[in-house]
Amino acid sequence: VIYVLLVEIITMSSIMLVLNKKITKDIDDMKKNHKKYFKKYFKYYLIALFIMILSNVIINKIMGDNSIAGNEEALRDIFKVSPLYVYISSVFIAPITEELVFRQSIRNLFSNKILFIIISGLVFGTLHVLTGFSSPFDLLYLIPYVAPGIAFAYILADSDNICISTSLHFMHNGVLMALQVLSLLFI
Repeated sequence: VIYVLLVEIITMSSIMLVLNKKITKDIDDMKKNHKKYFKKYFKYYLIALFIMILSNVIINKIMGDNSIAGNEEALRDIFKVSPLYVYISSVFIAPITEELVFRQSIRNLFSNKILFIIISGLVFGTLHVLTGFSSPFDLLYLIPYVAPGIAFAYILADSDNICISTSLHFMHNGVLMALQVLSLLFI
């Protein structure tokens, strides 16, 4: 667990070092305009969350009430063994690394906003689904993973500030991890 955590921290730090100028500029901008950004972009996150929840409900009806994404199942299994690692990795390291890789790096490759949003959302969702892929039915889980990926990509494309999508991603993963902790404690 310590080894994996160190690898994740080194990976995240390396990416941050490469994108240091952009991150520094965006942090300064976020400090000045965080209220405006939160007010403007939080609704897009809520729309993605609604799509995520609705699609998971529909998938559960199709596949059975005990069905969960392979990625989620793997996280739950690891959480039982090392909850602190999963919490740190999911709530802090993953949002930074994923936003820099799936959003900022892909944004740097595509000048067309619509193409960037679609590719970023699809890559984000696909890699989340493929990490726990066990059957073709797992492809249904693309919908709940692509939805926040598209929302976060839209937010970056519109704001040109990686800190906004990253902070919403922190919040998203933090809420999901809190629900995970509560479900393990009380269910």
